[in-house]
Amino acid sequence: MLAAFVAIAACTRGPKGEGLTVTARAGAATMLTKEGVSVNIPDGGVPAGTKVGLALAPDPKPTGLLDVLRPLGPEATVTVQGQLAKSATVTFPAPASLSPDTLPPVVVWKDSDVGSQWLPTSWRPGDREVNAETDHFSGGFLAGIDINKWAHERAVAFRDYITGRSAVGQPACGDEAAARSGGVTVTSDNGDRVKWCFGVEGGHRVVKVANNLRTFAQVTYPATWKVVAGLDVSISDDALAPALGVAAVTRTGTASRIVGGGDTLTLEVPDGASGQVTTEISVLAWLASAIQFGAEVYAAVASAAGGAAKPAAMTALDKVKRLLLTGDAGDKSLSAMWACTHDIRDLTDRSENALRDAAKFTWRCVPKVMEAEMTGFGFLAGVVLSLVATVVGLILTAVHLLVTAVREIWDELASLGGQSDAFYDIVVKYPAVLTDSQLRNSTVPAGVCGGGSVGWDQPNPIQLKNGKGEMHDTSGVATGPSIDPAEVVGRADLDGDGRTDVLLSVGCSGGTIAQCCAGRSSNATYAYAVTAGPDGQPKMIGDVIRAASSKPGDQYGPADRNISAIAIDGGGRVVTREYIYYPEQYTSAQVGGVDPAADVAVVHAMRSGRWQVV
Repeated sequence: MLAAFVAIAACTRGPKGEGLTVTARAGAATMLTKEGVSVNIPDGGVPAGTKVGLALAPDPKPTGLLDVLRPLGPEATVTVQGQLAKSATVTFPAPASLSPDTLPPVVVWKDSDVGSQWLPTSWRPGDREVNAETDHFSGGFLAGIDINKWAHERAVAFRDYITGRSAVGQPACGDEAAARSGGVTVTSDNGDRVKWCFGVEGGHRVVKVANNLRTFAQVTYPATWKVVAGLDVSISDDALAPALGVAAVTRTGTASRIVGGGDTLTLEVPDGASGQVTTEISVLAWLASAIQFGAEVYAAVASAAGGAAKPAAMTALDKVKRLLLTGDAGDKSLSAMWACTHDIRDLTDRSENALRDAAKFTWRCVPKVMEAEMTGFGFLAGVVLSLVATVVGLILTAVHLLVTAVREIWDELASLGGQSDAFYDIVVKYPAVLTDSQLRNSTVPAGVCGGGSVGWDQPNPIQLKNGKGEMHDTSGVATGPSIDPAEVVGRADLDGDGRTDVLLSVGCSGGTIAQCCAGRSSNATYAYAVTAGPDGQPKMIGDVIRAASSKPGDQYGPADRNISAIAIDGGGRVVTREYIYYPEQYTSAQVGGVDPAADVAVVHAMRSGRWQVV
């Protein structure tokens, strides 16, 4: 077991052992020694005549002692009248358990009724005494830091950091039903890595993506989409990558932001702009997470060291977090960060080994990143920082060794061959927009030109080319019927499902295009509606709109009509104007009391999948 040794400020209650008192003399140092514990005040450290006391308690029972520390000797309490004018030295006997594998001991000296600070020592392996300097007298005792225990606790914390959830609240979006109108769909992967919603706010469709991880995550989205909220809790990969001294890798046509654990990004989705949002622990997000975790370990050790190191470390931690979320930091922080990631600046590999190495390199130089904001904070600053850095280095090195074998961690990360899919996709899909050109070169379904007693038999589809087409038999020979022309009438929601449909008109004749046409009734205009199918191709909806007939007609039956014009009104209904093929053959009485040569207006509406005259 690795152990580091420190003297912890006394926090015991109850009687002390019998003390030793001496009186300071002018021109000489003041020294007290009791059972191997000694105090040395240099000449001038206290006024002549000042009484200095040393008392020991053999079995210290401190309150609030970290569970990674254990007392290794008696508690020493030093009393003096007034303040020290010069630093004094306190000495403890070095335990036999000290070895080159342990940390140099430190004295963490009581600096208030509830607080203490670590005082670095000049101990080296083989020394029989542990010496430390202090600028005030109080008390303390020797203790050991169990590096393995501390590292194990941090490894568990790291596992929880990577695999845990931030318990972010479910985001709320306005008018989610309206966002899905017109056939817009939104789907996502399963799992709780991300919480999201899709709705309409401010007249625009939006997607809100909440990072439910505790780590940073990279959210990638179409470059045409716009971030409308969450800029203050995220940073673009193009901004963070230079701050870390690494290269950003963004797919063409996309943009990315690194989002903190528990934070939410709101994206505005332009009309018609289908796209995919992918949330993942990318290489860049992984580096940011590793840096933040290492910085938090550093802050914890510095806080345990106490004194001015604690507030200085917390300030530095805040600055590191700000750098990771905004890219904004002082020159010292940026320089230290660049140095920290220098060996991994070309890291684009998502493999397990690459991410492990990234953590190793990052943790190795986290102390430099933190120290960039912690210089000059008071008594023995440089020595204290050196001690903290040593402890942090030992802890993070041990953590790296421990977490390397934790399968759960690496299974949680992206593309590592584990059991979980670390990519979380949200797909917003607008219905495909059928173009006029696409429709004039589409396939007309069988039966549109007729069948049985209506029009001309068309058992096979007709492939259009530039608005014209002929039916072919099974051998590929053009036999008719034929279509010339096929035209787009207009676009509207014709069937009431909220999606935009297209109305096509086709001029059908019984033979091939070259054989058309023998007489007035040898061609007819029909209309049918299509929408975009799942494959983006036209899909017929409803039946075919055909001209009606005028009754009662003559001895041969009602008077046949054809369509002369087609339009869509504002309510999604189709209005046809129809004429009698041979008006001269009929009287007004035979066609319903109207002029046989006059057009007839007919309104059609789709009801339950069929066109009805209304």
